[in-house]
Amino acid sequence: MNKAILQILLIGAALIACAHQSPKEASPLYDRFVEYRNAEKSGKNENQFFSQKLWSAINEARAHSVKEQGLSAILLKFPDGIAKISDSKEAIKDSKGCLMVMGTDNKNTPTDYYVSFNREGGQWVFDEIQIKYFLDGTQRFLKEAVCDEEKQNQLWVEYMQSRDK
Repeated sequence: MNKAILQILLIGAALIACAHQSPKEASPLYDRFVEYRNAEKSGKNENQFFSQKLWSAINEARAHSVKEQGLSAILLKFPDGIAKISDSKEAIKDSKGCLMVMGTDNKNTPTDYYVSFNREGGQWVFDEIQIKYFLDGTQRFLKEAVCDEEKQNQLWVEYMQSRDK
């Protein structure tokens, strides 16, 4: 009899513990990023993750030397240029989305990705990729996902002005 009561108490305690756990916030953009990060980059089904415009740019980048600088080098490192992810933020409005992934590269340099998404055919696809390195020890200043570079610059100016006060 005591064994049955103990089992009921343990089951009840487990149910209460599960009921008080906060649900994981939905992160469809980050989930898509991780899905691509874990996928085999063979090209066979890889294009399903990209808008047509960005897929063309990636194929062009792959046709050039890895030592080439600029957009090609960034695209060739994506998404593995961040070796250790520390945080992410995302914003979605209608069929557009922005994902900010923060972490460090393999040399421990603070690095962020800003990935613009479009919703196409019922799936989120990467549409634009920006990468930012914080080489000079500059602190990250964005508190939310912002993919528009002009808006990023405006927020940076506001952040710098607030530090000077």
